[in-house]
Amino acid sequence: MLLGLFLLFNCLIQAQCFPVKDFYVSTSEIRNFLRDRLLPSCLSYSDVDLVHRTFPFKVDFNSSSSTKTSAKTDGYGNIISMNIINEEYLPLSISCFTRLHSLHVEGTRFPTFYFHVPMFVRHLSSSLTDLVIKNTSFKELLDTIGKFRHLETLVMTSADLHSVPDSIGELSSLKTLQLSDNSLSAIPSTIIKTSCLTTFDINNNKKLQSIQTLNGHPNLMTLFADNCSIEDIPMDLPQLVNLYMRNNKIHDVSKIYTLGNGTDERKNFDFRKNSIRYLTPFIRRVKNLCYLNLDYNKLDVLPMDIYEVKTLKHLWIRKNNFENETINEMKMNMVNTTIWA
Repeated sequence: MLLGLFLLFNCLIQAQCFPVKDFYVSTSEIRNFLRDRLLPSCLSYSDVDLVHRTFPFKVDFNSSSSTKTSAKTDGYGNIISMNIINEEYLPLSISCFTRLHSLHVEGTRFPTFYFHVPMFVRHLSSSLTDLVIKNTSFKELLDTIGKFRHLETLVMTSADLHSVPDSIGELSSLKTLQLSDNSLSAIPSTIIKTSCLTTFDINNNKKLQSIQTLNGHPNLMTLFADNCSIEDIPMDLPQLVNLYMRNNKIHDVSKIYTLGNGTDERKNFDFRKNSIRYLTPFIRRVKNLCYLNLDYNKLDVLPMDIYEVKTLKHLWIRKNNFENETINEMKMNMVNTTIWA
């Protein structure tokens, strides 16, 4: 039985399964084995000793570079930040680092089932504030991510992520969420519960057609949503100041005046490469609009209300359907605005 369990673990970690005669274990047996046998006695060793004993690769403790495998300790020898870069897999013994604040895993296999291991969830959820996972096939973020309530930054990019669980809304401290370069088709409605969230990056999710679940988010300030398949802009985001929605399928921006209406900060809205045919007269109601990019759309006229937007410093309208006469008229009436046509 013990040999079989070791073989199963090797299969899960290295994805190198092979048949074993008469081999069978239950889920509970696997869980108990992972808990009792694969995880070392954390109290028996210092964090640095655990690395030397259980990590199958070298960790540089003299550098905190994010471009190579390295770690940083505090004055008591506790590992507080770790970068695992281009290694074979993330060792489960990382569960022992109870003071770990920052974990960056890139180009390294991060087994999804770790989020089912009680010690991994219990120890790391109590300390982690920054979790970065890049360039590794993760596919599914498990519900237990909701237990990591001290997380302020969660980055999962180029992770082949197909879905995000509803428990994402339980991350009450989350300020920055990056889910770019994945295969997401939806954002759960519980995202609105992440009331501390100020920056959200969902660039390059080609299957994503809607971000309306963000509507009404109280504190979102910056939204990156380039290169998706989104058809409508979000609305009722009172603190939004930076919106990037380039290369989507947007045709209607009539609710633009509901964006950033709770702050006087300068607004930067970028709708390059969409299918916008009409700009609402309510553009005049956008507070302190400074930068508006409408390049590569299908506009042939702008409402005269645009002349009332005295805060507008730069307006991009290249590669649309404007007549030269229309462009010249705009330039005459918007002398304080640099128009790129």
